[in-house]
Amino acid sequence: MSSARKQLAKLERRNVCFNLSPAEHKAVCVHEAAHAISAMILGIPLGEGGVSVFKHGGVFAGFTDARTATRYGREINKLTKEDWQDAMCQNYIGPVAEFRHRKMIFGEGIEQYIPYWMSDFTAAVGAGTRRTAHESQVCASEEEWERNSTLVRYCFAMLCFPEREPYSIIHGLGEIGALVKGAMLAADKVCTDYAKEIEEFSEMLVKRGKVTQSECNAFAEKMKGE
Repeated sequence: MSSARKQLAKLERRNVCFNLSPAEHKAVCVHEAAHAISAMILGIPLGEGGVSVFKHGGVFAGFTDARTATRYGREINKLTKEDWQDAMCQNYIGPVAEFRHRKMIFGEGIEQYIPYWMSDFTAAVGAGTRRTAHESQVCASEEEWERNSTLVRYCFAMLCFPEREPYSIIHGLGEIGALVKGAMLAADKVCTDYAKEIEEFSEMLVKRGKVTQSECNAFAEKMKGE
């Protein structure tokens, strides 16, 4: 993997337009807000890093400290299909929310976003993602990178064309096409059903840049009471 590609993949989400416009800031905030709301719904604890969107070298980056492994464990091959699909949904929902927020169409512009969504998709299948308290980094060979890029394309094809049969995703991951499709559609449904909460949380990020762990917990409690 080239040093340039490592740098591109380093943060979970970077602004592909490399600018600090309000529209790009909002898109990153929606992405992270969706991860946060999904974690609250699924009972995934949010760590002390909370949720943040920040400037990094002239671009926006975001990070949600969702402790998915605490909820589901680290060996995804031992999960039930239901739990694996939920864990996938948690990872996929950021890119799905951003895709919808940007009013994107499959086949138009999605290619430029693939490097910046890569860690979400590789983490969902336990492939090539290293995570710290502040960032996610994709560690992959050129061959693995292309394979994972194909996985991202498949995922959005399933989202945009749900009437088609699930794609058979081999690539060393097994026959999980139906499971991946279910996770993408579940993520899309959460984005619809919890649009109000995602918007409210994203506005908190727009205005403040960070929502702390305790604030996330309070937001989750408020959601339960509504």
